[in-house]
Amino acid sequence: MSEIIAKRVSNYELFYDLVFVLATSSLTGLLHGNHIGLREILTFITANLIIMTLWINETIYLNKYGERDLLDIITIIASMFVVGQLSLNFSHDFEATALPFTIFLTLSYLLLCLQYYLRGRKIGFTADMKHSLYMFGIYLLVFFLALVAIYFNFWTYDEKSLLLFYLPFIISYFFKDKLSHDVMNFPHIVERCQLITIITFGETVIAILKNYPILELPLEGILLFFAMATLFIFYISQTYLTIDHHRKADATVLLYAHLVIVLGLNFFTVAMELFPSHHNDFWPCPC
Repeated sequence: MSEIIAKRVSNYELFYDLVFVLATSSLTGLLHGNHIGLREILTFITANLIIMTLWINETIYLNKYGERDLLDIITIIASMFVVGQLSLNFSHDFEATALPFTIFLTLSYLLLCLQYYLRGRKIGFTADMKHSLYMFGIYLLVFFLALVAIYFNFWTYDEKSLLLFYLPFIISYFFKDKLSHDVMNFPHIVERCQLITIITFGETVIAILKNYPILELPLEGILLFFAMATLFIFYISQTYLTIDHHRKADATVLLYAHLVIVLGLNFFTVAMELFPSHHNDFWPCPC
């Protein structure tokens, strides 16, 4: 494969990632209840996938068509605000938060569509842009119909309602051969994946340091911090040293792998927060 020049990660992309500090904190908070059952775990997994899918789709747009111009600046800042509001509505109480959550999720994809549309108006609509707009347009239609159902109380507020948020994965499958990977800058994607993973590791660092202070739990604190640091070293060795960044490659596998990596790290963070407390007693006493 031919060597390619890395697209530089802009300061606005780094700024955009800041809102995912709040998102990560809100996600781990989903498992901080008196009871952790199937509903709570499914909600946690679904919320992780929703927020990471938004990040991935925004990253792909900026990778392919981002120009660091006024269009990108305004839409990135608007997207940050909407994603932040979305993060504040992660909850197990579906009936209380379903409407605002779906509104902000719909707005997030509306902004993404707007980015593709306005960029297409400036540089011309490629086949990839058109197919991306078709795909995100279907997302918008699905979420808008869900909004109508929630507003008029035609909605089920149980675990089955979570299936709605998996539809984008099914929809995107039918577009996988229509979206172009040739215009993607692989080293830029690798760097962006590293940055979001570092943000997620940051929440893990805070969880260990806060819950295992060395003056109270020296052995556990040192061992867990070392284990976390070892995970980070292994991750960096795989993504920074092992991967050939300067090549033309399909980044799809890398992006989906980071869905799993971030989800796993968030589970690890929750464990670090729950183990020192009484919440680690998941099973009722038989007596």
